[in-house]
Parts: sequence; structure tokens; C-alpha cells
Amino acid sequence: MKDSNVGKHGGPSTPAGKQRSSKNAVRHGLLSREIKLSDDERTEFEALRTSLREELQPSTGLQEFLFDEILVGMWKCKIALVLNFESCSAASRSQRKKRAETNLAR
Repeated sequence: MKDSNVGKHGGPSTPAGKQRSSKNAVRHGLLSREIKLSDDERTEFEALRTSLREELQPSTGLQEFLFDEILVGMWKCKIALVLNFESCSAASRSQRKKRAETNLAR
């Protein structure tokens, strides 16, 4: 049996549509190739970049590549720690709320 819609819904076909859809799953950026930064984050990221560049002093192409990898890796570790903290805080708040509701119901 041949479906007449096969091939019609394979996703966006225009460059603009493909660009838009490539961002669909971006929430925190941990798995993204791009780093999305707010203005505050940009300031913090640039401070990290400056500090790391002063410490590592990359001077060859390979060192620059490794510098970028280290920089992005450190930034993503920071994001992961923040997300973990926020997640744990939210879970803790939820548990406190459930305990309070249970105590009120008694």
C-alpha cells in the first residue's frame, strides 16, 4: 500500500526553515555545538576566556584548537553544575511542599 503523503512531511526544505528547526531541541546547550549566551553570561564567558588564555597561552593552531575545546568544556561543566543545582533545589522545594500539604491535611 502506497501512502500518498510519503515524502511530503520530511521536515523543512528551505534554508531558513532548516535553520529554525535546527534550534528546536536547544534548551540548555549542553549538547549543542553552539553556545548561546545572555548578556550576563557573555561577560562571564569572556572573563573565563581571558583568564584561561592568560594561563595557557596557546601559540600554535593545535594549541588554539585545544584551548577552544577546553574553554567550551569548562563552560558546559559550569552550566551542568548550575542545572543540577537548580534541579535539586526544585526537587527539594517540591518535597517540602508535599510535606507541608500532608501536615495541613492532618
